[in-house]
Amino acid sequence: VLFPDSEGHNRYLNYQTKFLTTTPYLTKIEADNGMSCAFAKSPSNELKYTFFNEPDLAFANYADFNRYGIPRANMGQYYKLDNIVLSSKNGLIKAIVLKYIENSNERLKLKTVQTTSWSTSDAPTEQYSFEYNPSLLPPYNTAKEDHWGFYNGKNYFTTENGQFFVENYLPDYIASRTPNATLMQSEILTKITYPTKGYTKFYFEPHDYSSVVLRAPTYQLSTNTNNAMAGGLRIKKLEDYDGISPTPVVKEYFYTKNYIGGGTLSSGILASNPTYWEKALNTGYALFSSKPLGYKNLTNGNHITYSEVTEKSSNGYIVSTYTNQDNGYLDKPPFNTLFNESQEFPYEKMLFNSLELERGLELSMKYYASDKFLLREISNEYNNDPARYNKYVRSVQIQNYLSTYNQGISAYGIYTFYPHLKSQTEKEYFRAGGDITSKEDYTYDPTYNHLKSVTNTTSEGTKMITKYTYPYNYSNGDPASTATINVMVSRNILNTPIEISTFVEKNGVQSLVESKLNIYNTFNGLPLLYQQYSINPKEPLTDFQPASASAGSSIIKDSRYVLKTTLENYDNKGNLLQYRDNSGTTSYIWGYDQSFPIAEVKNATAAQIAYNGLEMGGSPGQSGWENFGPATTIADFDVQDKSASFAGLYAVKIAPPSSGGINYATTINVTPGAYSKEKYKMSCWIKTPVGYTSNKAFI
Repeated sequence: VLFPDSEGHNRYLNYQTKFLTTTPYLTKIEADNGMSCAFAKSPSNELKYTFFNEPDLAFANYADFNRYGIPRANMGQYYKLDNIVLSSKNGLIKAIVLKYIENSNERLKLKTVQTTSWSTSDAPTEQYSFEYNPSLLPPYNTAKEDHWGFYNGKNYFTTENGQFFVENYLPDYIASRTPNATLMQSEILTKITYPTKGYTKFYFEPHDYSSVVLRAPTYQLSTNTNNAMAGGLRIKKLEDYDGISPTPVVKEYFYTKNYIGGGTLSSGILASNPTYWEKALNTGYALFSSKPLGYKNLTNGNHITYSEVTEKSSNGYIVSTYTNQDNGYLDKPPFNTLFNESQEFPYEKMLFNSLELERGLELSMKYYASDKFLLREISNEYNNDPARYNKYVRSVQIQNYLSTYNQGISAYGIYTFYPHLKSQTEKEYFRAGGDITSKEDYTYDPTYNHLKSVTNTTSEGTKMITKYTYPYNYSNGDPASTATINVMVSRNILNTPIEISTFVEKNGVQSLVESKLNIYNTFNGLPLLYQQYSINPKEPLTDFQPASASAGSSIIKDSRYVLKTTLENYDNKGNLLQYRDNSGTTSYIWGYDQSFPIAEVKNATAAQIAYNGLEMGGSPGQSGWENFGPATTIADFDVQDKSASFAGLYAVKIAPPSSGGINYATTINVTPGAYSKEKYKMSCWIKTPVGYTSNKAFI
């Protein structure tokens, strides 16, 4: 705080507030199916972070905050992630190894990512490598930064005007925070090389803008006739090489309004001008801060947003436009404010009604040929119901100005509505003249925001309407009900469609052309898909009856529905074991403790198949052998041999038990009954004196 008619002596101007924290590092994630993911770290040799730059603060209170046993020599040093290892309880599945550029005079940067499969070989199977701009960033906390925190090579208080600040210095200080187009490229990513030996080169350029959001004295958009540079980089050009041809696929990006027509004015909008100075009009007290004082009108954290971007390639041009502050989505002032002392710029520090959830949505895409002939155009319209702004969380901000006696209060809202897509129109143009237009309109459930209907209208005026219903459309709301539909609602399983029906509309009359109905049932306590029905009439139906719910929430369906598929069995984790359709029965075998499907079997039920995965683990009830008799369990196959495997780590030794193996002739006992007279096929690899051979034995 600077007092009236005084000079401010500021020892830490342009330095961010510093905090020393102890970072917890995740070491392992374990799942109940035996899978695990381990993370290995080691100290990084990168440029250390400088916590203190002033002699009077040099570890003066080190003992006060060193409660975690951090060695003093390690202050400012970080760990790097070395590898990620995914394993099952039987061994390694995949390892990801990360290597870095780690020098004591530069920041840590990723150099390669190597992926190794479950094989015992240590050689990487895939590698991604990264290259960067060789120009280095300065040491931490040198405060050589522009308005937005990007490197510009200047610190006003060390290179311009010492340690002092008075109001007259403000123009020079603001000039010292001007962005530097060259320095902000330091250490930026420039190239990625892929496992295929192909690679992508990245070219960046600084942000620019032609409009600025102002909040004082009123909320408005200030538009300039020239472009101004802002901190931060945007992609300018991409070059993709396939590793074979020396000629790349090139894409260039232009962020101007009407680039196709020769426009040069940037479509960028700056969220707000930085404010470093605040002065009370009544008392003369003033406050300077090298960290901007005001709240910015950001969009998802971005200080620059673009309303129009053009992509240029050998195929032509794609022009995309987006919702932004200049086309209807300018932030709104707070509902009300109260100040107990007049400030020069009170609104700069007050929160407001932000519309950022509506900005950045794609409004249109136009596709042009290389000669700039318009080929196709897609236009989007989003939720524009005026009542949407009535959906917000009420919030109040109390802000101190210069001292605790000077305060401002702001009442504002945090909007909670969903900016859903309302309609999409597509036009296709022909060089000979004319066009074809189609439009899709969307409606949504007002409570859950799920899609309710899609209406497609052709150039001829024909409408195709698809309607969706969900579990909550059939539930009677009884939380104690055992009906599956009620169980789904009680467990918040709401976005799964129950009925999807498509109609054609002519002269205002809707006729059904197709419908699908999903019926759910409870398996092992889980609400899962049970039956799938469909209607595919030869002629559109005008008397179709949509599905409805009985008093007990059972589904009542149109009598013309035809059963297509019955999903007959699931395991206790919800994995499908068996289904039946017009082609017969299909069953699945799940391995790795029921985590992954390992086999699909046609014309057999789940009870008629068995397996032994050798390396996948298991327990009684998971292998299927128990279906053939109580004497046959997974324990019969626990004898494993590491010396003769065809693939992987293990093999089963088939030999008399006296020789250390197992004798299938004595351990596989088919219980008399439904399966005892069936003919079964057993497939395996057999090691012979001359190598391995595939064998299929019938038993």
